[in-house]
Amino acid sequence: MNQRKKLTVFIAGSLTVPFGQIVKVFEKANPEFEVRLEAAGSQTCARWIIEEHKPCDVIALADYQIIDDFLKSEYISWNIQFTSNEMVILYRKDSRYSDHINIQNWPETLLRNNVCFGYTNPNKDPCGYRTLLMWKLAEKYYKTPLLYNSLKLHCQNSHVFDGEKGALLAFNERRLDYLFLYRSVAAQRDILHLLLPQNINLSSPEYNQFYSRVSIRIAGKKPDSLITINGKAMIYGISALTNSLNYDKALEFIRLVVGPQGQKILKENGQEPLVSPLTMDFARLPVSLKSFVKEVNLTQEENIGDFQHGQS
Repeated sequence: MNQRKKLTVFIAGSLTVPFGQIVKVFEKANPEFEVRLEAAGSQTCARWIIEEHKPCDVIALADYQIIDDFLKSEYISWNIQFTSNEMVILYRKDSRYSDHINIQNWPETLLRNNVCFGYTNPNKDPCGYRTLLMWKLAEKYYKTPLLYNSLKLHCQNSHVFDGEKGALLAFNERRLDYLFLYRSVAAQRDILHLLLPQNINLSSPEYNQFYSRVSIRIAGKKPDSLITINGKAMIYGISALTNSLNYDKALEFIRLVVGPQGQKILKENGQEPLVSPLTMDFARLPVSLKSFVKEVNLTQEENIGDFQHGQS
């Protein structure tokens, strides 16, 4: 019996469910290949390549900027933006004050002395730094001075998790009343969640001007280095590693993700795909992908909502 070849795909934890379904489609069409998904926080995935030199064929992360800042030029030569998400607050029926919390009072509810809430590590997972960005935006939106500092102080270090998996485990074990996470994760797992105003949930490119009023500093590519993450609507990125031993199959997998079938699977799992996948690297994009992707330049990127909502 011939051993199947392996295609290794590093993914953000929030992509676990839809990519599991995409893998089944890919393997059915390519029975000689076994796709190995490895999920973690996006920065962790990037560091697996940079620091641990783990072999990888495809990388799909929750923020395309992480691919650009950590991997571009040395490990990848192009990057495709392909889907979006939004921040929500997960809760259970037995979460303290769950019958009271709403879109207006969630900050004061979470700041009650007996309430426990958590989020993921901003140095390892985009959901973590997006949580902090959202708190800063909430301070402006609700006109509540020092809200960001109060939330950060209230959320003890023991309630900051390396990634989605650990955070969900603590939430499901009732060690947390509330958890800041993505809407798609809540939808996929049928978890109760509080929707937040578009002004702060980082979902809508139309609010990028407001989102950009806040920023956060996180650990950079090199030890002891920092990079600035500015507030903006969240968009995921995907690429193939330049040194992939299965580069053509990696491109085929990405073609499935950014094509109609993959985008349909993402949408069915609560992740809104872009109307058309985008790239700022069109000249370097493999020919086999160009028909699926539109070019966007830095100026257009500021108005990426036009592309996301079909006005390109």
